[in-house]
Amino acid sequence: MKVLLLGFVRIAHMPYMYDYVRLLGGSNELHLVSWNRNGRPDAPVPKGISKSFVFGDHVEDADPIQKKLPHFARFRKFALGVIDSEGYDRIVVLHSTPGITILDRLKGDFRGRYILDYRDVSHESLGFYRKLILLLSRNAGLVLASSPAFFRYLDNASGVMLKHNLLASECPPRTKEFSEGTPIRVRYWGMIRHERANIAMIDALGGDERFELHYNGREEEVAERLKAHVAEHGFHNVYFHGAYYAEERAYFAAETDIVHNVYENDSVMVGAMSNKYYDAVQYGIPQVCTQGSIMGDEVKTKGLGLAVDYEAKGLADAIYEYYCGLDRAVLDKACADELASVRADNNAADAAIRAFFGME
Repeated sequence: MKVLLLGFVRIAHMPYMYDYVRLLGGSNELHLVSWNRNGRPDAPVPKGISKSFVFGDHVEDADPIQKKLPHFARFRKFALGVIDSEGYDRIVVLHSTPGITILDRLKGDFRGRYILDYRDVSHESLGFYRKLILLLSRNAGLVLASSPAFFRYLDNASGVMLKHNLLASECPPRTKEFSEGTPIRVRYWGMIRHERANIAMIDALGGDERFELHYNGREEEVAERLKAHVAEHGFHNVYFHGAYYAEERAYFAAETDIVHNVYENDSVMVGAMSNKYYDAVQYGIPQVCTQGSIMGDEVKTKGLGLAVDYEAKGLADAIYEYYCGLDRAVLDKACADELASVRADNNAADAAIRAFFGME
């Protein structure tokens, strides 16, 4: 079959796309649409993709939707041009927003012939957008979601399957184990956003000799303001390392004692399961998540880490006491159990994907 993977961001920011290349490559002709929003060098086109089409409008993630709409319209024209010129048998819609831009074509010519891979909440706070998501999911041949909290936005006659944000990777040996008197290395990786939550984490851990706080990820406006805040307060134990490629995660994870997985509980993140959650699980690293979020509930219930109110007094003490009292054997078993459950869900989703493409 001739298949289009319809992305809406840079290749480097679509790690979930590689699963489709792994599952479908070789047996199908795969093409990819991506959107390089900042004009910077992107990750290479994966092996197994025979054609890559790159949309190049410059857009900031923090821009309001009103400012993005003209770019969405141009993306629609670009994507439809690719579809019309190539004549695809199937489309994999990588996240809901690109699907919304060409919804009329999908529910018309491609009804039942596309996969909706629902990764994140975007504009679902808007009633009309939720209705469009329902239409997009109802007309898909297969619907996958990265969090059970997202099921409420979706509807499909065949049901909705979980496809967790697990990007399988081996973790190199840890560079050192924690011992009293050495700093606990707390690390965030991914796009640096949620300024309020990160200011709280920086203020709690910055200048505290018990900790080092590291940031790996793309640095845009929020990151620049965080760096200015660090400089203004003279925090010498907070480090920014810049952007990275997905395969580099394992190396800085080996130099991490606690994963900083704290976000604000807004409509986008309160129900989201981040890539870092699964990275921490597969690497066997405890994580700190936000109290009241689905990830906070998961780590608390399953013994995978600590759920915190990031603006509460004594945050640094709470993290320090948690880590010093950690039973490594208990954590390792909790991570192994969760990883087995996640892999079982993903194996079932992979089987459904192969069946959708007639590969079973």
